[in-house]
Amino acid sequence: MKKLLYVMVATPLLLANNSRADDAPPHPQFKLSRQDEDWSVLRDPALRTDVFDTVKFIPLNRDGSSWLTPGGEVRQRYEYFDNFNWGKGPQDDNGYLLQRYMIHADAHIGENFRVFTQFKSGLEDGRNGGPRPTDRDEFDVHQLFADVRVPFDEKDSLTLRVGRQELSFGTQRLVSVREGPNVRQSFDGARATLRWNEWQFDAFATRPAETKTGVFDDGPDPHSKFWGFYGVAPFPLLAGGKADFYYLGVERDSWHVWRRRHLGVDGGERHRLHVCPCAVDAAPWPESRRDEWRPQSERQGFADIQPAVSERRLLQ
Repeated sequence: MKKLLYVMVATPLLLANNSRADDAPPHPQFKLSRQDEDWSVLRDPALRTDVFDTVKFIPLNRDGSSWLTPGGEVRQRYEYFDNFNWGKGPQDDNGYLLQRYMIHADAHIGENFRVFTQFKSGLEDGRNGGPRPTDRDEFDVHQLFADVRVPFDEKDSLTLRVGRQELSFGTQRLVSVREGPNVRQSFDGARATLRWNEWQFDAFATRPAETKTGVFDDGPDPHSKFWGFYGVAPFPLLAGGKADFYYLGVERDSWHVWRRRHLGVDGGERHRLHVCPCAVDAAPWPESRRDEWRPQSERQGFADIQPAVSERRLLQ
């Protein structure tokens, strides 16, 4: 009889604990773009289950409506190429070391204002021929932007972002953070993000941030502009599918290196490229695929080029 009573008492308690666990929000995860992380759920001390959770949410006032989230990352990578560039140019028999150090602080002043700061240091050691353009940047500001959020209701909002920031859209085939090389890419400018139901719209106007080897010497590229619009919407014809539609514009004052390499001609006229693609993502695997159509137009000096591109590849 006692055993039966223990079972009858323990079962409701176990079900209650499971119910509370199911209702609890998921624990935040680290992301490729650290500014996309949201650690505000750790305002509840009961949800701080990791040893570093007390550091990821530092309240700045009594009720925790303002908070600070510090963080950082270290990447050490050894590279060795046999017959680099098909044996043309300097060769390296021992390889070389690439080091990346990044540290950031994310300050939220209330729910609708935010300042995000991230510093970077990219170092190269031992490469025969010296560092490549994206191998070395001793110390600089990688991101420094302010967000102002205008809420419409619990889920829908408009966010305005101004400053140095990373840009990445979709599968990052056209716009990415340049994760592969040692020094990542950022942009100086403004961005507006509208979230409405299951739709998201982004509009931006920027200049790429230069990658220089010194300390605090990365300014906006005065010869390049990058602007565009990116929208993501549900695609009801496919289960879990989404449709991306976007316009991207690039303008550069000097494309003589590109023209010499790809067209075999010299010249430094202003070059403008417009891309207006449409992409459809379907999930889950093995049916996952991305169909993309990329009509684009280019203007080089007074000559117009209008290629059209249609691509299809499986997501991996």
